[in-house]
Amino acid sequence: VTIKRKNNEWYVCFTVDGNRQPIITTTGKIVGFDFGLKSYLIGSDGCTITSPLFFKQNVKRIKKLHKQLSRKVKGSKHWVECLQALQRAYEHASNQRKDFHFKLALKLVRTYDIICFETLNIKAMCRRWGRKVHDLGFSMFTNILNHLAHKYHRTVHYINRWYPSSQLCSECGFRYKELRGHLEVREWTCPQCGHPHNRDFNAAKNIEREGCIELGLI
Repeated sequence: VTIKRKNNEWYVCFTVDGNRQPIITTTGKIVGFDFGLKSYLIGSDGCTITSPLFFKQNVKRIKKLHKQLSRKVKGSKHWVECLQALQRAYEHASNQRKDFHFKLALKLVRTYDIICFETLNIKAMCRRWGRKVHDLGFSMFTNILNHLAHKYHRTVHYINRWYPSSQLCSECGFRYKELRGHLEVREWTCPQCGHPHNRDFNAAKNIEREGCIELGLI
């Protein structure tokens, strides 16, 4: 702090060190997350994040604007105004999604030291579920999470794509191959140990364990 006098007036000057790094503390927590369509993320610790689907929230207005645009004379003043309104509607949904991704990623890196995910085949998912996968924006979210994890010195690990996280019993390790391809089955009981499972929660626990093995923690 510097105090100066000029023309019979006193001035107080503050100097701030902009290069000071924030104090980052460790949490000691490790978690595995399974991506879902109904629930955005299902954590091995029981944390569940609901899928927001922002495009779906705005789809009625977008369809209405598309319809109005098709009735305008292309290149006219009203056509341009309608086109700009349509662009703003798309941008609004995109900004909502991006804001959700940033806030969620920030929450995760502040809560966990190590975050494990399955490696997704986005192209295959898009072929199967189309617009819904684009609306969820899994790739955009993981890019943001990786950036913030580097900033906060956290570890984000993606397990092998072919690891059968949904088919393995998280209690005894038995592989229930009959579950393969039957995505409509959300609950199942292990034929070997008899333990009941929620498909997504069981997958998240397996993802956490496999991530720890690949990282050499267990």
